[in-house]
Amino acid sequence: MKKITVFLICILIIIAGITIGCKSKKSATTPEEVPTATFTQQPTSTPTDTPTSVVSPIVIDTFEQDTADQAPGPNNLGGAWTASADSYGSSITMTVKTGTGGNGNNALEIKATVNDNNGVGTWPWTSCATDLSPTAGFIDLNQYISQGYTGIRLYTKGQYGTNPTGIWFIVQLVGNTSDSSKFRYVWTPTADWTTLSIPFTSFTAPPWGEAMTMTLQEYLTNVRSIEFSISAGTQSTGNNSVDNLWYIDDLEMY
Repeated sequence: MKKITVFLICILIIIAGITIGCKSKKSATTPEEVPTATFTQQPTSTPTDTPTSVVSPIVIDTFEQDTADQAPGPNNLGGAWTASADSYGSSITMTVKTGTGGNGNNALEIKATVNDNNGVGTWPWTSCATDLSPTAGFIDLNQYISQGYTGIRLYTKGQYGTNPTGIWFIVQLVGNTSDSSKFRYVWTPTADWTTLSIPFTSFTAPPWGEAMTMTLQEYLTNVRSIEFSISAGTQSTGNNSVDNLWYIDDLEMY
């Protein structure tokens, strides 16, 4: 009986050992679940274009409201067109023409004879100008520059007349000077229509007179009109240039 009891105790000890071993094996071979980091997509910023400030052109004249074969009437700003020339023998006409090839139906034709009367006038000139206000008053172009405007633009073509030596085609800003000196831009005429853009910074002072002593900013403080001049650019002796032509369309500030 004692032997049987001992035998049963041994069997129980063996069974208990097997059970403990199995549990230990399972925990050693079964890995712990380790939490993994979850990637959260961050919102990306979408670049946006920064709009640039672009001013709308101020249309000064297109001549579409004018009658063909007549002098132009007031421009879109209400300013008058005027023509003048020296007293030596020069002359100028300005006529609205149809079918010249400009934009739209009409364009302005300027026709000038530059004559120094055999040296009597040493600087013969002609002028065709349009005012920038209905009252022919002075305006401050610096205010327009501060708003983003940069110059004068026109659609144009032209041709020299006879004896063209020394003849200049000049775009001038008529300012508040006592001696008619003006900031200017000299243009070489082309036979084909072209868009001519003249930044305000391209207007330069003449080598004489009150305007010569002024900065561009000072001069632009008081400007009355835009002038188109066909004149002697150099001192003239015995010059007589006939049938110089200048066509102008779509005049604007840009």
